[in-house]
Amino acid sequence: GDLAIEYLAEQIKLSIRHGDIAARYGGDEFVVILKGAKKQVAKSIAERLRISVLSGNQPVKITISIGIAEYPEDSKSSNGIISSADKALYLAKVRGKNQVVLLSN
Repeated sequence: GDLAIEYLAEQIKLSIRHGDIAARYGGDEFVVILKGAKKQVAKSIAERLRISVLSGNQPVKITISIGIAEYPEDSKSSNGIISSADKALYLAKVRGKNQVVLLSN
């Protein structure tokens, strides 16, 4: 539980760029704002994070699903962009988890 969340938070911190913002959104969800990053850059960063979490030396296997949305292409409001990313996250989970999904316009 808590150790997995702490581990994931540390992996996020190691995977994102200087100036990007990461925050726990609730429960086991995090939001990461990759300033100025287009979807393909965001996907590369997310894949690097996913692989680092999966290959980590943890007593229990941890996997992550990641949904990506881009501002303002996918929404022009903060609530809308979170909703768009959540839709992509839902698709990642439905498709089998442990993957990165980009929201398609």
